[in-house]
Amino acid sequence: MKNYSNKRSKTLIKDVGENTPFIKIKDLFPEKRKFEKGDVPILGFIKVHSKMYNKDQYSLLVNYKGEDYFLNVPTWYGAAVEEDFTESGQTAAEFFDSAYIEEIEEFETKFNNNSFNIKIYEG
Repeated sequence: MKNYSNKRSKTLIKDVGENTPFIKIKDLFPEKRKFEKGDVPILGFIKVHSKMYNKDQYSLLVNYKGEDYFLNVPTWYGAAVEEDFTESGQTAAEFFDSAYIEEIEEFETKFNNNSFNIKIYEG
């Protein structure tokens, strides 16, 4: 795994400690998935190419209860965030300014797998 503490990624708004854990949505939020504005700020995202699966994998950098986590998100969701970020032409600080998770919805895909949609507070 790449060490993200050596340099700041252009998609993150802060430096990240080398011990920042990668975590699944279900592990960080086993039950509570609705949040007040300000509870779970989004501080950027990273994309890592997995040689094992030969695909890109995404994680949002979030702060929850004072701790930073790389929250693993579905590939389709991460790709949509990356596209929105790129098209915005903004810096990470501008794009993620006041970005907070509002709700995480779990749903079943057509392949009978579970996936997640993350709603962000707007405005």
